[in-house]
Amino acid sequence: GVTGYLEVSRVLFRSPKGMAQFDADPEVRVVILRGEGEKAFAAGADISEFDKARETSGQVNAYDTLLDKALHALQRSDKPVISMIRGYCMGGGVEISLACDLRYCSEDAQFAIPAARLGLGYGMDGTKRLIDTVGHANAREIFVTGRRYSAAAARPFRRVPRVPPVARIRALGGGAAAG
Repeated sequence: GVTGYLEVSRVLFRSPKGMAQFDADPEVRVVILRGEGEKAFAAGADISEFDKARETSGQVNAYDTLLDKALHALQRSDKPVISMIRGYCMGGGVEISLACDLRYCSEDAQFAIPAARLGLGYGMDGTKRLIDTVGHANAREIFVTGRRYSAAAARPFRRVPRVPPVARIRALGGGAAAG
């Protein structure tokens, strides 16, 4: 079978069609999400755009609807979806990784949900995904403090099952895809 690679970017948020194409392709057995480069899996929303892109309640609803569609496309996929996390995984990036079936990160990964520090809320579905993954007490700490966690610190929270060296992250994702 074939592994489908999908890069986490604004395109994923604005159009979840990439997942639909992989779901429809019988040759694709697994989908791996990865960042566009080596520095970040997904750094979350671009806060500098909030004044323009999320100024009105209608804009906020449109943004939230697109995000929900993208996350549900990942979660409802007939294929296993693996997030391969390198570097920063912040805010919405954490939410994307939580919508995946498996999460692997390299030792240089860093996680945070800084919504509280920014005076923002977090959606109900994202909150539930985090609680289901890390438990109530850990989710409260993550949300309330907005603290940044290293890959090693995230492992006890059950966000990621293993933390291989940077050089092995692609091999680990490919090995999981091979079955």
